[in-house]
Amino acid sequence: MDRITHLAIAFLLTATVSVISAAAKKTDSRQREKAEYLLMEALKLDNKGELGAAFDILQRARAADTANAEINYWLSMYYYHMGKEDEAVRCATAASDASPGNYWYNIGAANMSLNAGDTENAVRLYNRMLYNDPYDESVYRYLAEAYMSAGDYDSALVCYDNIERLTGDMYYATMMKINILNTLGRKDDILAALKRLSLSNPENIEYKTMLSSGYLEADSVEQSRAVIREIEAMNPENCLLPMAKAEYFRVVNQEDSLQVALFDAFSCPDLELDTKLAMLKNFIYMLLQKDKDVRSFQKADNLFAPLIESYPRSSEIRDFYAEILLMQDKYPEAEEQIRVSLDLRPDNQEAWKKLIGVLFNQNATDRMDRAIDESLRYFAGDSIYLSLAGSYYFFAGQDAKALKTLHAAAGKVAHNSELMSGICAQIGDIYYSQSNVDSAFCYYEKAIEFNPENLGALNNYSYYMAIAGGDLKKAEKMSAVTIAEEPSNATYLDTYGWIFFKQGNYTLAELYIKMALDNTEEVVPEILEHYGDVLYMQGKTVEALKYWNQAREAGVDSEVLQKKIETRQYIER
Repeated sequence: MDRITHLAIAFLLTATVSVISAAAKKTDSRQREKAEYLLMEALKLDNKGELGAAFDILQRARAADTANAEINYWLSMYYYHMGKEDEAVRCATAASDASPGNYWYNIGAANMSLNAGDTENAVRLYNRMLYNDPYDESVYRYLAEAYMSAGDYDSALVCYDNIERLTGDMYYATMMKINILNTLGRKDDILAALKRLSLSNPENIEYKTMLSSGYLEADSVEQSRAVIREIEAMNPENCLLPMAKAEYFRVVNQEDSLQVALFDAFSCPDLELDTKLAMLKNFIYMLLQKDKDVRSFQKADNLFAPLIESYPRSSEIRDFYAEILLMQDKYPEAEEQIRVSLDLRPDNQEAWKKLIGVLFNQNATDRMDRAIDESLRYFAGDSIYLSLAGSYYFFAGQDAKALKTLHAAAGKVAHNSELMSGICAQIGDIYYSQSNVDSAFCYYEKAIEFNPENLGALNNYSYYMAIAGGDLKKAEKMSAVTIAEEPSNATYLDTYGWIFFKQGNYTLAELYIKMALDNTEEVVPEILEHYGDVLYMQGKTVEALKYWNQAREAGVDSEVLQKKIETRQYIER
């Protein structure tokens, strides 16, 4: 083949490639134009609120041009609102990579990546943004968060150094770095940061207070005391001074001095209430560490006076004070504080529960009944509270109100089988207390149907069935479930043993009822009587009399028990 032929072939090949390349470019251009057209149509539909149709067209647009940044950006927004996090991140990242200089594409993709747990991609994108604009301190904040999520705390610390350099805000940067250093347990570095902060503004008492606390954390008690003296010399009236003193006296265990400092702090109007309550809680915790006796709380009682005087309309203080009084069994005083709290916040459900409990402990059933009535004005639509109110009425001896309230609660329960089971079990208990055995058993059946693992219902149903002489094998199976779940529960053990007693299996009855006695620290008269019954049936009359007498001394006041003791023989109830 001669040279001319070679040249001709080469020319033809080049021409062919050029034609193909031109055709491909023309096709790509048409696809991009198509994608742009579809994007515009999708945005029109988006403006009209036709989001489903807009999303479908956006997907077609991306199929036509996968590298279009704007299309990927819009799709990422749709996926994000649809809860498809991975797809949102993928599209947002594609948008930012297609247009790396676009702030909004980058920040959107980075934030989505961080929220989705893709910290590596978030770090990459934030760093790209800083390459585009190294003076954007807000990006350093995001980047620090990403580094912390990835566990790269040293890089996060560098970010806060840069924020301080850019903004001059040493306080913010120091506080953020201290949070990180605290996580790492680097007490010396924390102290160094606080020293540097205090030196930056030696007249700032807040900085000195933090430095005093830093010295205490670093076990440098004398240095902390020296800083407190500096604060006292600068401004003895500053409210941060008693706060610093309180922290110091708490650490060095000077209880009396701590009380004085707290009193001064609580009388100071410039300290926030949350700060004062936190200080008081720390003081009470310290007292408990030293003395587990609840009488130690009496030392905290007088500290509530300045708080209440300064914040007479704070229900939070009243609630906290009531808790402390309850731990000392001071029920009338606690009731007074709870009632003040409810005057301030009548819809405080926890306070109502606490008040009803206090009245129950005082055997004030009439006032308890009135309190339940009043509380239901606020929670008549709350099925959980209604079920509790039903129990409260039952304890107060108001059976009719209890049944009415529990039925109302059942009518408001939606898709909560566990709550329905509890309500049915309570109704069963009330009916049984009224000797309406058939209705009681009907509701126990419902309770177990809603929740086959309702141990209270299984225990009560099986025990009452044994007493009534019902299906003892069924009772045994139900009771066995409770024993399997809670093998040390004295009540469940007694029930299981009593079912064996009713079946005439006195060996197993003795075993389980003795286990019941061994597994309770309280004296339970009923279990004592049952054990006496079992012993009698095995010919152990003397031992049986011993336990029957113990049951009577413990509070059983029944003619049947009295006859057992007088006749020295078992009598069926």
